[in-house]
Amino acid sequence: MKIVIDQKMVSRYGKIGSILRWVSIGFLALGVYAIFTPAIFNNQNLVSLYFGAMILGVIASSVSNQLTTRYGRSPRPDEMLDKSLKGLDDKFTLYHYEFSVPHLLVGQTGLWSLIPTYADGKIIYDENKKTWIRKGGSFMNRFLSREPFTRPDREIANQKKDLVKFLKSKGISEEFSLQGALVLLNKNATIEGKVENEEIFILPLDKLKEKIRKGAKAQDQISLEIVQALMSEIKPKGK
Repeated sequence: MKIVIDQKMVSRYGKIGSILRWVSIGFLALGVYAIFTPAIFNNQNLVSLYFGAMILGVIASSVSNQLTTRYGRSPRPDEMLDKSLKGLDDKFTLYHYEFSVPHLLVGQTGLWSLIPTYADGKIIYDENKKTWIRKGGSFMNRFLSREPFTRPDREIANQKKDLVKFLKSKGISEEFSLQGALVLLNKNATIEGKVENEEIFILPLDKLKEKIRKGAKAQDQISLEIVQALMSEIKPKGK
């Protein structure tokens, strides 16, 4: 498998996450200073300073943790996907952050949007909403440390619109399918009920390669013109 990644973007957002971590510490320290100031209850400005600093500190910490998890701390989601799919042949190219689809797997047998998530708890298919929802899980994982649970149906639909627009700019207007995979990175996540919905499926990270291989055998081949248009954007480096 060939792997292409926008390393400059990864490094940039990783640094921003690191900077925001120190910014959040600064705000929280300022809030602690304000609360322990003897005159705080007699000084409205100190009360406002305390609440403002604490709110900004929590927000900066949350954004920092999300950026660091995605772009800074190793193993990053893209690295985990790379490792999971190691062994696929060179007919596949995995693009990270090069298109509107953050993790796009391209091959002559299909296109896959890989959506990694750190969500824990129970992942259940909601028949009314026609998508998966999350129940349970830790507060820290929900609010401070990780990303919110996504709506893969909406995400895939928006990504496909962007790909259609990109291909039309290359003079390609033929129809194609975009298979979606919601990949669970957290070993504490469990799936209950339905695991597939039309062109979207949900599975743990260690089952991804097997599913891709089976899907490749089952799908109709996509146009070589589409594959070449995507692959021509950046010269891939094997890995």
